Amino acid sequence: MNRIEARLYVINSQTFKKELKSIQAYYCDSCKRYYVLDSEYQKLISCGVPCCQIINISDIRSGKYDRWKKTSTLRLYGYNVNKQENLSDRKRHMILDMVIDNKIMTRARCIEFIKWLVKNNAERDGMDDALGKWNQDIDYLSQGKRTIPQSIMIGAIKLRK
Repeated sequence: MNRIEARLYVINSQTFKKELKSIQAYYCDSCKRYYVLDSEYQKLISCGVPCCQIINISDIRSGKYDRWKKTSTLRLYGYNVNKQENLSDRKRHMILDMVIDNKIMTRARCIEFIKWLVKNNAERDGMDDALGKWNQDIDYLSQGKRTIPQSIMIGAIKLRK
């Protein structure tokens, strides 16, 4: 593993401005991949929302990544409504805006996917909070508000846990 400097854009949680950040990363010659330690990732997300995919190594090893990769582009970019991560409305909206602004998904496709989540989880017990957040995100996207500028620099961060 070779130590390198990685640069990527982060949407500042307070100002909604895109800022270029540098973090320490590692490049593996044998697998041809870049890695970031959890401590570096934690420093990064304390600044705001990274403008790239977030892939956890444990998800890859367990096979979870292959399952949700096929159905949830939004999840690849950090969007979720789960209680463990407890993303604020603002952070979820920043992620949605970043995905739309970088032409990863259209606004219509984001709305369609979140509506699909609502439909497929409406009857499940314990989903009231998630359903409320999804419906709020649908309303937010339907209003057409934009909070961040365009472009991303790096494609993915893979977390080793």
